[in-house]
Amino acid sequence: MALVFLLLALTADQIAAHRRFARAILRPADAAQTIEYRASVWAEQNLRRTRVMMPGSIARWANAFTDIVQFSGSSWSKPLNSVQQRGVDAVYNGGATPGEDARVSLAWMKAYGVGAIAMSGPRSQEYWKPYAHPAKFEGVLPVLWRADDVTVYRVPMRTASLAHVSPVTRSLRVRPRRPRIPLKFRST
Repeated sequence: MALVFLLLALTADQIAAHRRFARAILRPADAAQTIEYRASVWAEQNLRRTRVMMPGSIARWANAFTDIVQFSGSSWSKPLNSVQQRGVDAVYNGGATPGEDARVSLAWMKAYGVGAIAMSGPRSQEYWKPYAHPAKFEGVLPVLWRADDVTVYRVPMRTASLAHVSPVTRSLRVRPRRPRIPLKFRST
């Protein structure tokens, strides 16, 4: 009988700990308070008919909340077009320095008719933070919106149309290098 009582006491302690943990992580959340929702809704309300490049988790959730036109985004997307995949990679990491990265990124965005880009900084709630140089457009492009270390910049365009002609002399001939993303493991 003492052994059964001891096992029940240990089980009760573990059940109580699991319930406290579950209560802490499974509490109701308001999606409207997330940066993914706020950035997507802002872009839909203020950047009508403008192709936008959203970062990481914002891009993945934007289509669930809004109908904005994205350069990259949607559910676990990789663009089907391999050239567009290279363009997305180049915008995330197009150069060794912030200045070089900004020049390469702007060339790709203009080629694909991107009129605005959202950048997530290191203190952002955005989960993946894909940019190698998150401040590369600071002082280079005009700021349209800023909240919780996410900044939306205007990309200068001649026209807001998604269809445009690019002269051969302005075509992108340089293939961007593949980003080398170090794997980081957390020790427990």
